[in-house]
Amino acid sequence: MEEPRKLLNLAQAANYLGVAEHVLHNTFYRATKRTMPSPTYMGGRLYFHPDNLDEFALKGSKPLRSS
Repeated sequence: MEEPRKLLNLAQAANYLGVAEHVLHNTFYRATKRTMPSPTYMGGRLYFHPDNLDEFALKGSKPLRSS
């Protein structure tokens, strides 16, 4: 039987995606206005499910500014 995937906090999620923590933080709070990657809140704490992170990485995100 496969072990269920655990929820990750912001630092763990950034590590999972292979980006710096501030990059994920800025993307989540500024660029996507707390909508992507899809968050999970438990007791007021922010978590991310690995499946949502995978989906986010495959779709990509919009840049903050266009050059």
